[in-house]
Amino acid sequence: MSKGWDLTSLHSLEGAAEWIRKNSGALLVLVVRAEDVAFAVDAQVAPADARDMVEIVMPGAMARLESERLEAKARAKAKTLGAMK
Repeated sequence: MSKGWDLTSLHSLEGAAEWIRKNSGALLVLVVRAEDVAFAVDAQVAPADARDMVEIVMPGAMARLESERLEAKARAKAKTLGAMK
């Protein structure tokens, strides 16, 4: 990946997704922003299979995100309580 890519450009973001996919051995890279989405998928993966991959990993990703958020809230609360003492 070259330095200085303007990742605010969708075209550049798609290029970065493809670079990550190729260099990491990933089958699919998905980048979701508020206004658009970029993705790179191995040419051997059928579109329906790519969709299935995302659907399969989302429950685990959501559980991990929820766990991380709860841990962050607990740390913030402990820090606030520690500062009050």
